[in-house]
Amino acid sequence: MCQVHFIRNLMKVIPKKSWCDVVDAIQLALSDPSRLGDARALLERKGMTKAIDLFDRFQDSLHSYSAFPRQQWKRLRTSNMLERINGGHATPERFPTTGRCSVLQWPF
Repeated sequence: MCQVHFIRNLMKVIPKKSWCDVVDAIQLALSDPSRLGDARALLERKGMTKAIDLFDRFQDSLHSYSAFPRQQWKRLRTSNMLERINGGHATPERFPTTGRCSVLQWPF
């Protein structure tokens, strides 16, 4: 999971009143892997079990971009590879317009 989607998913399970504290700690941990323990400890102190489960599940993959050359890091850590492959096209929620029909080619 890319870092952007990790933070978005984390915010879904954290109460809004705690967003600032938790997101600041997580962003520090994402920029410095040695601070991951501090971010997890904050989640434990606040009793956020769903956030801890999410953190533990994806902790190992959050810094996997560092195995690549530095000039590629930003693109790798902030983008989901499936979105990159699909060109970022989301499934429309309404009936597609003529311009969007070219994106939706269903095999019949």
